Amino acid sequence: MLLRTLVVIGLGFLSLLLNSSFSKADIIGPQSPTKELTLPEAMLSEVAPEIVASLNPLMVQFSNNDFKGFKEAFATVASTTDTLPAAEVFWAKLLVVSNRFPEATRVLEEYLRKQPTDPEAFVTLGILAAKSGRFTDGWLQLTYAQRLIEREGLSKARQELVMPNFIDARCVVAENRHQWAEAQQMFQKLQLLKPNDQSIIWRTGRSQVLAGNISDGHALMQKACAKDDKLPKASLAVAQTLADTKDWSKDLAAAKEIATWFDKAIAENPADDKAHAAYFKWLLLDNRPATVLEKSEKLADEIKSVREIVILRSLAARYLGDLVTAEKMLLPLHEANPDDLETADQLALVLVESADEAKRAKALQLSERNLRAAPNVETTLATAAWIQLQLGSKEIADRLLSQLAARGATSPQTTYYISELLNSVGRVAESLKLRKAAVDAVGIFPQREQAKKSLGN
Repeated sequence: MLLRTLVVIGLGFLSLLLNSSFSKADIIGPQSPTKELTLPEAMLSEVAPEIVASLNPLMVQFSNNDFKGFKEAFATVASTTDTLPAAEVFWAKLLVVSNRFPEATRVLEEYLRKQPTDPEAFVTLGILAAKSGRFTDGWLQLTYAQRLIEREGLSKARQELVMPNFIDARCVVAENRHQWAEAQQMFQKLQLLKPNDQSIIWRTGRSQVLAGNISDGHALMQKACAKDDKLPKASLAVAQTLADTKDWSKDLAAAKEIATWFDKAIAENPADDKAHAAYFKWLLLDNRPATVLEKSEKLADEIKSVREIVILRSLAARYLGDLVTAEKMLLPLHEANPDDLETADQLALVLVESADEAKRAKALQLSERNLRAAPNVETTLATAAWIQLQLGSKEIADRLLSQLAARGATSPQTTYYISELLNSVGRVAESLKLRKAAVDAVGIFPQREQAKKSLGN
């Protein structure tokens, strides 16, 4: 427990989140015994359409973890086509899209001891590594796979199915390793493989933005958006990409550039509430709550009343210490949908600061209800702990915050709560260390100024 042991906490920061067609896991969840099992959607791009129906029955063996039965049935299907990989590789691919990474690795390594020159096994290992965030390992595996493809070859039918995901993986790995020239080469290859897929043009543009070629990248993204209106708007995507990757908290010029792109995005689509919400969230991360309230007052009523906008405006009010306004904003939202956990969470944090005992009791009720509904969510645990601490129940707060500390990484808000718990029991030095870490970290943190003052900043 926190009150009895020293807790080492890692702070969470903004990370670069790259979308890609291969990185969306298709997890096989619990199945009804009467429901027919079918191949995961993420596998369909690598299977010839004419044999999908023949492979669907094999999912029964996969769901039962019966590799022997799977291999026998797979051999029957494979004897009729040249479009399938080895059974072990196909099994490993199913494990990967099911997020069973250690099992997939074990299967592939055992298979490669017997068949060390199968390029598709290395392709799968590379994709697995990239999905696990091990991009250098992924790069090594995929580079070796390319050499094997050139040396050993794949059947033409298999190449047509494998290469798009293979090249897609190389795009993502190159971006994450900041190998911008290689990323552009891979995107060009991917465009040749999927000439009608505008999302690839869009991603090529975003890759250029990441590389610092913002103008040309934005132009490519706009070109793709003009042909596919389901793609994220170009200017907003540029703003969010820069916000996620630039060190704007220490670089005034970078912060101004991000603000300029957000302004551009909103000017192009003034009725886009998502653009306003993204801008407001970034402004709060930049500790500019007054600007959020100023800009939000100019919005049309239908945008101002959007749930996410209301929550962000209430957070801005909390940053400024205006709890009355925050409560007025959140209460109608909560009454309209009492089951909305985020709204209830925000309202509880406001009410617990009140001098009115009835409101503080309501805060406890809301936090306990949320905790029952979502016991493993950080914000739910942290809010419940903070409210217990505010109401004097240090042991309960300790138990809840210990669960979060055990995970190793906490938000600035949670880190601040832990520092306050430690301070309340006289562990001042540890408390000050964590409080400074919370103040220095990037994240939504309405008590930031209060914490700064307590540090003498």
